[in-house]
Amino acid sequence: KLGPDHPGTLTSMNNLAAAYWRAGKLDRSVPLFEETLKLRKAKLGPDHPDTLLTQANLGVNYRDASRLDDAIPVLEEVLDRASKRPGPFPAQLAWLPSALADAYDRAGRFAQSEPLYRKAVDDAAKQFGPDDPRTAVAMARLGDNLVCQNNKEAVPLLRASLAVLQKKESDAWTLSTQSVLGGCLLRLHKDEEAEPLLRACLAVRQKKEPDAWTTFNTQSELGGSLLGQKKYEEAERLLLAGFEGMQKRGDKIPPPAKVHLAEAAERLVRLYDALNRPDKAGEWREKEKAAKAAAKSTNKPAPNPKSASAP
Repeated sequence: KLGPDHPGTLTSMNNLAAAYWRAGKLDRSVPLFEETLKLRKAKLGPDHPDTLLTQANLGVNYRDASRLDDAIPVLEEVLDRASKRPGPFPAQLAWLPSALADAYDRAGRFAQSEPLYRKAVDDAAKQFGPDDPRTAVAMARLGDNLVCQNNKEAVPLLRASLAVLQKKESDAWTLSTQSVLGGCLLRLHKDEEAEPLLRACLAVRQKKEPDAWTTFNTQSELGGSLLGQKKYEEAERLLLAGFEGMQKRGDKIPPPAKVHLAEAAERLVRLYDALNRPDKAGEWREKEKAAKAAAKSTNKPAPNPKSASAP
């Protein structure tokens, strides 16, 4: 019979916690990862690859539970420890820099995630070459980060990424990059450039993902590009359908993305202002306020029931 701190027992505990995590049962995965980490540190030491893996898993679980104040220091510590170990970076933790970057992004700390995305681009280019789709995906992630910082480098980077991705059959990353680039051009008021990208993206999403909230977000963004070009009739149809579609699927929108519903409402405010319909504009201002308040409340970190600091 294996003891409670036997390496085999600890592996089973880690795997069970991971199963709870994949099932979305964070209330069960988090305490089990916490207990496993405590035992692995005592048995194997803080720098053992298995200990680091459990600590990284715990950090990502904190992140997914919106406990970002716990997640970020845990992920920072394990990345620092893993980087300082002799020999190559542990292969089982190859995903760790991306997980930390995502945690920074969820906390709105885009300047801190930027170096991680830049390193990912450099590493991919060295390993796979500049024209490989894997490098293009890393470029798209960096471009998305730069969009959030209003960095002018985002547009050429996203264009370069999309040029590589479009050489292959359209996939999820091609669509995502198309969408991000279209949205970026929209925010820069380059409506004529944004329109064909968003139309192409919407056509594919309506075919492949007709019920996804992202499809309706793209529909709203396309409407926004037409609004900027004063094509009000088609813009109104797309904007109304996009907002309604996202609103009906509100429970499917992850907390960091709920701001898109407020953006969709704001476009309708601008539409009815342009059409000189103050009654409708006022109605949509109220909906915009409600959507902003909802987005703000869902992005508040979840309370830590144990009031304990991260290990």
